[in-house]
This record gives sequence, structure tokens and C-alpha cells, in this order.
Amino acid sequence: MGMEVISEGPAASPAPDATISDSEAIYNATFMIREALILATQ
Repeated sequence: MGMEVISEGPAASPAPDATISDSEAIYNATFMIREALILATQ
């Protein structure tokens, strides 16, 4: 989905989005949700 800004965590592999694993997808979604909550509560 064009989100190539992840530079740490389990999603730091150079694999293309088409081969992203479920664990990486869950990690990315959790990270984005956590960031959104942090921004929303400031």
C-alpha cells in the first residue's frame, strides 16, 4: 500500500508488500493504531 516508511521491527525486511506475512501485517496495523492513539490524545 505504499507504506515503505517502516524502518524497525519485524517489518524491516526488504520483502515486497505482496509477500508480507500475517505477523508483519498485524505488527504494522498495531503500530499505526498506537501512533494514531498517541496523536489523538495529545
